[in-house]
Amino acid sequence: MATGARIREVGTTNRTVLGDYADAIGPDTAFVLKVHPANFRVEGFTAAVDVPALATLGAPVVVDVGSAPARCAGAVLVTASGVKLLGGPQAGLVLGDAAMVAQLRRRPLARALRADKLTLAALEATLRGPTPRVRAAVGADAELLHARATTLAGELAAAGVDAVAVPSDGAVGGGRDCGCPGRR
Repeated sequence: MATGARIREVGTTNRTVLGDYADAIGPDTAFVLKVHPANFRVEGFTAAVDVPALATLGAPVVVDVGSAPARCAGAVLVTASGVKLLGGPQAGLVLGDAAMVAQLRRRPLARALRADKLTLAALEATLRGPTPRVRAAVGADAELLHARATTLAGELAAAGVDAVAVPSDGAVGGGRDCGCPGRR
């Protein structure tokens, strides 16, 4: 890499424990990056380390959450998707400690990756405007959604389409776990 950075993988896909991270941290460790699984869920014989536990290791923790809050859990920086988190424009967001964000802004690559004026205007409109449909849908009452699905299935059935409303345990972001206690 042009920056001289070395990336070290820790643990395995389905089983990573705090000791795996502790063993990988050394005097040259800039931060620990925890990335959420975007479109899959690991089940069965698994182990994962949550953000509060990672924060005890002494290295700054950066969490790529895509669409869930993790700053509450001890991460110094959180990266997220403007589309997934806000229901707004396609944009990569960096949230967190002001000094760390300022440090990132001084890097030459930040200029090449910064959002253009149109994206910033769309982000502002998303934050200041009416509640985006995505946020409203994510927070919708399950019983209300079931009633709407049942009505739609009935209308489709009346039109000759074999349709029925069924419960789903689907999750936004493919079932990701941000590492925050009590949040999915």
